[in-house]
Amino acid sequence: MKTFHISMRSASLAALALLISNCGTFKKEDPKPIDMSTLESVREIGGGVAGPWTPLDGGVTNMVPEGVEIAEGQVRDGSGTSIGLLKGFSARDIAMEANVNYAGNGAPALIFRVQEKDGEIHAMYAATLFENGVNVWRFSEGNWMLLMTDAKHIVPRTTHTLRVEAKGANIQVYADGEPASLVRDDGLMEGGRAGIRGVEGPCKFAGLRVHKR
Repeated sequence: MKTFHISMRSASLAALALLISNCGTFKKEDPKPIDMSTLESVREIGGGVAGPWTPLDGGVTNMVPEGVEIAEGQVRDGSGTSIGLLKGFSARDIAMEANVNYAGNGAPALIFRVQEKDGEIHAMYAATLFENGVNVWRFSEGNWMLLMTDAKHIVPRTTHTLRVEAKGANIQVYADGEPASLVRDDGLMEGGRAGIRGVEGPCKFAGLRVHKR
């Protein structure tokens, strides 16, 4: 796994090429991007402490600059687990989209139908973009089940648009407007919260949009 060291004295986070433009495929009737500084950091069962989010160029990154204190169990280079949930939003059937970027082994994801218990996430779906394509996972009580993987050439340090549409048992993920294989899964049909998840390396999110279907 590659490690990225961040120095606010010698270079900004932007110098790591984790810049995301304001592009997207949402239609005119879809909502404006969410203020990502309002996301709530939450931990998942078995995932350690709630990871940090750092504002960056109109979005957020899971890296922490040098000189900023991190809590015990957090990881400065983004290789831990960082989750941010929208406040006041809950739905079963949704469409959500964000401009995402990653470096190294980073894997940015859109999460939805998030179920919480005692302040921790114990179930959710995750539509994830990584260096070899996109996949969809179902998380339940600390265990991950891979539901779909679709091989695509995903260039690092480049803006990509990640979108997921979920209605009933159908889950459709798009990477840069191109659909991946349709997922049909009824393992998690309850409505729940939605948000973002960054793991295993530097990730950046911007232009997050979510609405009920």
